Amino acid sequence: MKRQIISLGLMLAATFSLTNCAKELSNPQTPEVAGTPFEIVVSAPETKTVNDGMKTVWAANDAINLFHAVTDGKTYVDDGKFSITEANLAAGKFTGTVNGTLDVEEEYDWYAFYPYSSYIKTPANTSSGYMPVGCKSNEVQTQNGNNSMAHIAGANYPVAGRSIAVASGSTPEIVMSHVSSLLEIVVTNTVDTPLTVSDISFTATEDIVGTYFINFAGETVSYKGSGDGYVSKTAVLEVKNGTALAKGESAKFYLAVKPFEAAAGAELTLDVNGCTKKIALASNVNFNAGKIKTLNFDYDLEVAEDTHKATLTFDADKFNRVSYSTTSQVWAQNGVTVTNNKSTSTTNVADYGNPVRLYKGSELVISGPGNIVRIQFKSAANGTSDNDKFLDYLTAVLPNPSVSGSNVTVELDGIASSVTYKLTEGQVRLYEIVVTYSGEEYVAPTLSSIAASGYMTEFVQGDVFAFGGTVTATYSDGSTRDVTGKCNFSGYNPEQLGEQTVTVTYEGITTSYNVTVSEKTETGGGEGVVVLSEQFDNNSTSDSSQAITSTTFSNFSGATSKAYKSKYGGIKLGSSSAVGSITSKSLDLSSSFTVQLDACKYSSDSGNITVTVGSVVKTISNSELSAAGTFKTFTLEFSAATASSTVKIATSSKRAYIDNVVITRY
Repeated sequence: MKRQIISLGLMLAATFSLTNCAKELSNPQTPEVAGTPFEIVVSAPETKTVNDGMKTVWAANDAINLFHAVTDGKTYVDDGKFSITEANLAAGKFTGTVNGTLDVEEEYDWYAFYPYSSYIKTPANTSSGYMPVGCKSNEVQTQNGNNSMAHIAGANYPVAGRSIAVASGSTPEIVMSHVSSLLEIVVTNTVDTPLTVSDISFTATEDIVGTYFINFAGETVSYKGSGDGYVSKTAVLEVKNGTALAKGESAKFYLAVKPFEAAAGAELTLDVNGCTKKIALASNVNFNAGKIKTLNFDYDLEVAEDTHKATLTFDADKFNRVSYSTTSQVWAQNGVTVTNNKSTSTTNVADYGNPVRLYKGSELVISGPGNIVRIQFKSAANGTSDNDKFLDYLTAVLPNPSVSGSNVTVELDGIASSVTYKLTEGQVRLYEIVVTYSGEEYVAPTLSSIAASGYMTEFVQGDVFAFGGTVTATYSDGSTRDVTGKCNFSGYNPEQLGEQTVTVTYEGITTSYNVTVSEKTETGGGEGVVVLSEQFDNNSTSDSSQAITSTTFSNFSGATSKAYKSKYGGIKLGSSSAVGSITSKSLDLSSSFTVQLDACKYSSDSGNITVTVGSVVKTISNSELSAAGTFKTFTLEFSAATASSTVKIATSSKRAYIDNVVITRY
């Protein structure tokens, strides 16, 4: 028999059957057209199913895995991807190619799974092709606005189905059912203060979200976690663009979880915006696939009118990544200050940036703008034993703790503006600390003024502009900050002689100062006196890791920093994270002089090279430098300095190579 191309009439019963211990949601919807056909071609990231109220519907280019076997047989044939086109959406027809041949005298069982994954090779899957249910264990589900179900569709919300004993000449009709169970959490605000729901977490007695091997070959679907670190007992919902609920108003929020049974006597935990409640079960409760379980939650956390919330997240965009250090580190954000004596940044976790890792022995000091009444420690839910130790430790030593999944909330008496905790067990990745405090609401200080100091004032015609000083910003609360690297400088013209005004701008605030550009005088035309000549001779065949000191080269006996012998015979200035510099011995530079040196780039580092004498800074821009190992000679001209001057050669960022420095006085 020839190999056949078939189209499958697959019906997506994407409606949730509804049940709940408090009430039954009415009128579960069914597909409008029985036997809706479809198509099958896409990988999981490309899935596009959408939620239409209570019904999941297909979108163009959706794809499913398809398998078949002789009826009652267990030898499953992988038919690969079947996909749906825009033209077939109304009919719901998926098309693809059956693997092998179909015997006209046989009946076949057909199995379909959405979203398509090339790693799933059998419907009886127990060891390959894991798929998320709800979300990955270190991620959250996201709902946009109150009462929305739009997010309960797509790659994290699988559907599967089968059609049994279909004659080979007939078109299979496969009823697709949801693999996950759905929680409908009805939140009612019972306090006077308006409530905007921002986060909800639900913790069960077993893992309920993460990545699973899903066996959908039988009448019931079974799930096997892909590893302890990849499943979690806590499902977290982040709510964006929520609408505030007045007292007595309610809204619905939706979380998808792996189906499970909670036994009588067990406790489930539900947390809404830090208000945590235990659900004690008097009897067994089943959270079934394709069904909605409604949980009613009365929010009754009384918050004083003068109480405010501040959030501190550990994000690489806001805080420097640092190696493990025993040096005290400080983070400040939204009025909260956190000081820690032993930590490091760590790998990215979901959408929470780069959390801070706390080690055994860490002392964490949390300070707020007012008296602290509540702290929520939100730790990375990675399922590690160290994380569990940390949670156990916090639960044991903190006053009035409540635990929801990997998070701990602490209620305080509101008499202190600073709280200290010392971690004596384990380690943890913290991605957020939420502090509630009483008193005046924190208002971020505004920029009042900027001031420039220590800048260069003398230039020679043709000189590249260099600031050489410091710009200090002053804020409305009296605090100051060095913002030099974030300023714009304008008004300098290297060809215009005489006095000029340079304008410094930072965040719309300006200040100015005057500089003088002098006529360029010829130097080197007559005989000069070489006051320093250094070839940095060394036998290094690679860039040394041992730093040069003030005694390595007698001509450069001044202060050095991050300077190393180079594989090119000269020296390497700087490191991957710090600038480097080398300073000459004291020289008589009481008349005009030149500094000549050979220089080239280090790999793709983009910093400049600066030569500083007194307050005068000359710059060799990175764009003038050749590739590593290809040196160019640069001659920088200076006006007279003093009879006791030093010459400092440095990088403006990271690394560069220099060699053959000659300083000549005229």
